[in-house]
Amino acid sequence: MKKTIIISALLLIASASIISCKKSSASTSLVGTWKSTSEKATSVDSTTTPVTVVTIDTTFTAAPYPLVITFNADGTFSAINDGSSTPELGTYFYGQGKLSIEDNGSSTPSIIGYTLVGNTFTLIQTESDPGNSSETVNIIFTKE
Repeated sequence: MKKTIIISALLLIASASIISCKKSSASTSLVGTWKSTSEKATSVDSTTTPVTVVTIDTTFTAAPYPLVITFNADGTFSAINDGSSTPELGTYFYGQGKLSIEDNGSSTPSIIGYTLVGNTFTLIQTESDPGNSSETVNIIFTKE
């Protein structure tokens, strides 16, 4: 009897702990309009001794922003660069840190790394020439 009461009490405590845990209400959806706010480019030249690393941080302070992307719930997007009056249109899907975008008229999607934390979305583009050099460009967006 005593053993049954102890097991029941443990199950009750475990159930209460599980029920009381709430998942974060932070959005993990790209749906919405995103404005680029900054860019960080890092290049590494492995052909020099010592290896040369150059980092350039750029903050976009003036409106209009250089790039505005709107991701729609139906899997379509529009993107407009500063100074252009014609948006680029296409389709997208994302998951597991990869964003696939395909411009209308293109038959090959671009696959780009990304992170999404709250209202901050970062595109991560890395290009490398193994053994020689690499460059990583992070474009940081804020949800409008």
